[in-house]
Amino acid sequence: MSGETTTTVGATVRRVGERLTAKQLADLIGVGVTTVSNWRKRHPDFPKPQRTGGRERFTVTEIVRWLDERRIAKNGLLDDEIPGTTYGLRFRRAAYSKAAAEPTEEEIRQQALTETVDRLWRNLAGAGVPPTSETTIELILELWHLRSRQPEMWRLLVDSKAAGSVVAAIGQPESDTPRQAGSTQYPQLSRWVDSDPTSLSVLVEVIDDVALPDGAGPGETAAELADRLLLRAQHALGSHYWVHVTPPSLVRCMTGLTRLDASDTVYDPFCGAGELVIAAVDKSGPAHSQVVGQATTERSRDLTKLRAELHGASVDLGDRAANSLQQDLHRGRKFRVVLANPPFNAPNPPLSGGPRAWPYGEPPAHNANFAWLQHAISKIETGGSAAVLMPNLTTSSEHRAEVEIRKRMIEAGVVRCIVAMPPRLFHTTGVPVSLWLLGSKRESHDREVLFIDATELGTMVDRVQRVLSEDDTDRIIETYLSWATQRVSRQRSSADGFARTGSYDEIRSKQYLLNPLSYVQRRPVTVNHHRVLAEVTEQRSRLAKLRADIVQTHADIESRLSGLMEQTGADIRATEASLGDVCELISGPATVTRAGGADSADAVRLVLPRNIRHHRLLTLDMFVADAFADQHPRYRLRPGDIVCTRTGDLGRYALVEATGRWLLGSGCLRLRPDMQRVDPGYLTYYLSSTSALAWLQRNATGSAIKNVSQRTLARMPLMLPDLSSQREIGALLGLLDAESQLYATSEIAVESVRSGLASRLIPELPAERV
Repeated sequence: MSGETTTTVGATVRRVGERLTAKQLADLIGVGVTTVSNWRKRHPDFPKPQRTGGRERFTVTEIVRWLDERRIAKNGLLDDEIPGTTYGLRFRRAAYSKAAAEPTEEEIRQQALTETVDRLWRNLAGAGVPPTSETTIELILELWHLRSRQPEMWRLLVDSKAAGSVVAAIGQPESDTPRQAGSTQYPQLSRWVDSDPTSLSVLVEVIDDVALPDGAGPGETAAELADRLLLRAQHALGSHYWVHVTPPSLVRCMTGLTRLDASDTVYDPFCGAGELVIAAVDKSGPAHSQVVGQATTERSRDLTKLRAELHGASVDLGDRAANSLQQDLHRGRKFRVVLANPPFNAPNPPLSGGPRAWPYGEPPAHNANFAWLQHAISKIETGGSAAVLMPNLTTSSEHRAEVEIRKRMIEAGVVRCIVAMPPRLFHTTGVPVSLWLLGSKRESHDREVLFIDATELGTMVDRVQRVLSEDDTDRIIETYLSWATQRVSRQRSSADGFARTGSYDEIRSKQYLLNPLSYVQRRPVTVNHHRVLAEVTEQRSRLAKLRADIVQTHADIESRLSGLMEQTGADIRATEASLGDVCELISGPATVTRAGGADSADAVRLVLPRNIRHHRLLTLDMFVADAFADQHPRYRLRPGDIVCTRTGDLGRYALVEATGRWLLGSGCLRLRPDMQRVDPGYLTYYLSSTSALAWLQRNATGSAIKNVSQRTLARMPLMLPDLSSQREIGALLGLLDAESQLYATSEIAVESVRSGLASRLIPELPAERV
C-alpha cells in the first residue's frame, strides 16, 4: 500500500472510529447487511470481526484495505462514480460526509459498561475470590444491589465493616415474604456475616473499589452492570452453572418476534435466571406492573426478583415457588405475550389437584416438552402470541402421542412459525434448539406455517458458545414480520436457503414433521481445497517443530536423571528448616494505582493470582502506573523470586525466571530465597508437593474462601537436600514440566489439524438432521 493510501486510511479511522458493526459498514457503502454477510461467507480473506461491547465489529483499517480491491459493478455505480471505482473509495467519501458513522453516545456508554465489569471481575480474581459458586455470585449481586439502591446502608457497611449492623437494620429475610424494591432482604449477606466475615470484608472492599461509569447509580446503569456480571459468571462456570439461563441473543429474538411493547401483559412460566422477565421489564418500564412469572425453585425466584428490583421494578411471581405445569399460580389469567424457555426433555411432573385437560392431547409422562407448549398456548389471550424455546426433537419426534399433539396444533392453526436455531447458543449445553411462535387460532386463508432455517447464523465467540449478532436476530425478526403482517408467502422463494412457508397440505404429507430443514432448501456448500491444504501445511510445520523440541527435552531429561543418580547415589539426605528461615516473605499491596495499558515491553506489569499457573507466570496483561511502581520498590520482582496466592485457590506457586518490570499484586505473596541455602527451582516444586499442600490446607483460615497469612506461611516446614542436589532436582522437574507442556501443545495441534480437515473437507450435516 502506498504512503498516500496509508494516510487516507488513518484519516478514515479518526473520522469513523476504529471499529464498525456490519450495519454501519453497509450503510456507509450503500449496500444491504445481507451483502456484507455474503462477502463474509464467500471470501475467506474478508476481515474477521472482533466482539466488543457485546457486538461484532470490524477493524476499519482492515475493511478499507479489503474494499480497495473490490470494484463496484457498473450497474451499482452512483451518478458521480466512474467505472473502476472501488468500494474502498466510496467508503472514504461516505466516512467524511456521514455523521452517522461516528460512535454514538450509546456505543460509548456500552463500552464503558463492558470495561467496568471487566475491571470488577479482574479485581475479584486478583483478590482470590472469583465467583465460582452460586452463593458467592448471589452475595456479589446482593452487595451490588445494596451499593446501588441503598447507598447509605452501603457506606455503613464499608466504613464500619459492621455487616451485622447492616443486616439487622435491613431486617432478617423471611422466606414467605416477597421482596419489595427499597426494602430488599439479603439472605446471602445474612449467612456470610455469621459463617465467613473475613471473606465478606474482602468482597465488600473489592466492590467498593470499582468506580462506576459516568451517570451510574440507582437505575439503568447499575442494573446493566449486574446483568453483565451474572452473564460473566455463567461463562466462567459453564456446565456447572446452577440456574437455567436464556442467552441474550435469544431473548432479543423472542421479544422482537412477539412485538413486545410497553402496553403488553407478559407471562413467563419458567423464570430460570430471569432474563425474559428482565427483558419484559425493560420494555414496559418500571411504572408498569404487567410482568408476571413463575419460578420452579426459591433460588430462581429470589434471583429474578432481585434482578427486577435492580431494574427498578417489582414483578408478580406469586407468593411461592412452584412448577407451572404442576401448580399454576396464575390460574385463569391470560396475557398478550408469553415468553418461555422451560427445561428440555424433563419428565412430566405429577399434577396437584387432579388431572389436567390438555386441549391438544395428553403429553407422555417421560417428557414434558409438549406440556410446556400447550401450557403456553393456554395462557395467550385472543390476538396474542407466544415464543417458546424447545429442543429440536419436538419438531421431528416420532413418539405417537407427540405426533398426534403436533397434528392437532397444526389443524387448530396455533403454530405460526418454527425457527431452527444454530447449535451451541447455550453456554451450558450444545443442544440445538427451535423457537416456536404460537398464537390464537388463525383464519382459513392463513393455513400455512413459516419455516426459518437460521442454523448457519451466528459466530463462535469461544470454543463452546455461538452468539447471534444483532444483524442475525434482525434478519430472523424481519423475515417473520414481513410474512405475518404483509401476508407474504415464501413458498416459491426458497432459493435463499433461509425461509419458506409450508402449506397445511404439505405438512400433512410429511406426517406433521415441523423441522424447518425439511422445508427450506439449502444452498450447496463449496470447499476451498487450496486454502485448506495451506492451513494444514502450516499446522504440520508447527507439529514438526514441537516434535523436535520433545525429542531434545526427552534427551535432556535422560541426561539429568543419569547425572542425578551418579551424584547422589541411592539416597538423598535432607535437613529440616522453615520457609521463613530461608526466604524473605512479603505480602502484596492492599491497593495499587493501575494504568490502562502499555505502549512497550518495558511497562510495569502487575502479577495477580490468576497469572500463576503451571509453576509459571502467564498472561501478564495488567499494568501499574510508573509513579506507583517507583514509590514502592519493595514490591518489584526479580529472577529467582517465587510468587504464590494467599487467598482463594491456595497452593499455586510460580518461579520468576526472566528479567522484567514486574510488580507484586494484591492477593499474592512474594518469597525471595537465600540462594546460598536453597535453590528457587527446587523450592517451587517442594511447595507444590503433596505434603506441603496438605500442611497449607490444615493451617489456612476461612471457610468459603481460604486465606493464608505471611506469618503462617513462614512457619511451613521444609526438607532441604544439599544445594547441589536441590539444583539437579529442580532442573529435572522443570524439564519434566516442559515436556508435559510440549505433549499437551502437540496434542492440541494434532486435534486442530484433524478437526480443521474434517470441518473443511467434509460437508457438515446440520445437527437437526442427525
